[in-house]
Amino acid sequence: MEEHREYVDSRKDDSPQIRKGAGARKAAKKPSFDLEPGKGGTLVADFNFGTIEGIMILNLSKETLDAIAQNSSGSTDNSDTEDEFDSDEPKVKGKRKHITTKTTKDADTGKKRKILPSVSRRVYYQLRGSETGEGQILPEPQPGHINFLNDQATRFVSLAYEVPYISGKVEFHGVKVSDKPLRTPESWDSFSWSAYEYARAARWR
Repeated sequence: MEEHREYVDSRKDDSPQIRKGAGARKAAKKPSFDLEPGKGGTLVADFNFGTIEGIMILNLSKETLDAIAQNSSGSTDNSDTEDEFDSDEPKVKGKRKHITTKTTKDADTGKKRKILPSVSRRVYYQLRGSETGEGQILPEPQPGHINFLNDQATRFVSLAYEVPYISGKVEFHGVKVSDKPLRTPESWDSFSWSAYEYARAARWR
């Protein structure tokens, strides 16, 4: 525990960066990931990667999340999805994590950290969100997975298979900094295709 505190203290002045191609683009000074229980056996998270922000839905089953994405992609009414997977349950203990990110153009090239988590330590996710510059909604669910590196889930490494506005796959690392999340995720439908079309039309009024 003391080692973890020292690690967190050592990261307080870091400015994580998201690397894009040959150049570099600064992310938020403290990219964040606030995790809490959701419905239907899922977890939900509010995330901010600097370039994009939004909601993640997480589950041990990749098939469950693929079903969520399939049911919501292209739909203009996702009330069933929102009812089942939204975060409007009584709040229980969640987690707040600070993260750093980097991209790789090819997951099979370059140096790779060998991480062999137990099955129960890997969770899959789908994310939706919006671009933080002009606020354009990103309605297409994007997949990835998270490997927790210990049984206490105080450290993790994750891979986002594809992230809008960021070239290549994105690997990010995080450490737990609080037992209580500071931000509550918005609903999954806040970033739906219906919301995207409404926002797009509103820009031209």
